[in-house]
Amino acid sequence: MNRAESANESPQREVSIVVIGNMNPAIHQPLWYQSLELIDDEELKAVTTGLMLVTQVAAQFEWLGIRIVCNPDRWQIVSPDFEKGKRLVDIASKVFEALPHTPLRAFGFNFHTHENTRNTDVAKIMGSELAKVRLGLSAANLVSAKLTVTQKAGDARITTTAGPSVRSPNQAYISVNCHFDLSTIIGDSFQHFDLTPLLRSNFGPSRETAMKAIENIVSAINQLEG
Repeated sequence: MNRAESANESPQREVSIVVIGNMNPAIHQPLWYQSLELIDDEELKAVTTGLMLVTQVAAQFEWLGIRIVCNPDRWQIVSPDFEKGKRLVDIASKVFEALPHTPLRAFGFNFHTHENTRNTDVAKIMGSELAKVRLGLSAANLVSAKLTVTQKAGDARITTTAGPSVRSPNQAYISVNCHFDLSTIIGDSFQHFDLTPLLRSNFGPSRETAMKAIENIVSAINQLEG
């Protein structure tokens, strides 16, 4: 059996909220977020000492591990800590409450992680297992493989990807994207509305779905024979 005695790397996680629509990146600068009481004075100091970009076509800044990126068709907020999800939802909600006339098309929650497993070579073990699926693929000289599946759950389209991590041979990379198309929720003709209830009601279940998927995938990899 192909097992790792210890983890080579610590797990690495990232959670993000993405909103798709017609954005104005120039608005998204740290002082505007402070005016909305989304960043306090100490956090603003952290922003000004780090990477910051604000132009007509792109904006990006970061403080204490939280990063905001805005492009003309996409706004997102990212954190390396799954436990900061509530803070991300609060910020996203207040941002779009302050921009009620922004035409929006979709939103989503992303959960990415590099998780330790007990297998010393996740790429090889996943390649061997996926080669067993009857798709006419040869297992000869197979060195790696990953699996992506998309499922429907209520208003969400959930896409889960599992494969080897680039960080360490014993780690699995797992990604869960929970996508919500607003045309299916509020109709094609509706453009301006309150995003907050949708963010608040869907983040918790999406996070629970992602955590369960991560747990199940790691458990399954741990049971695979090398």
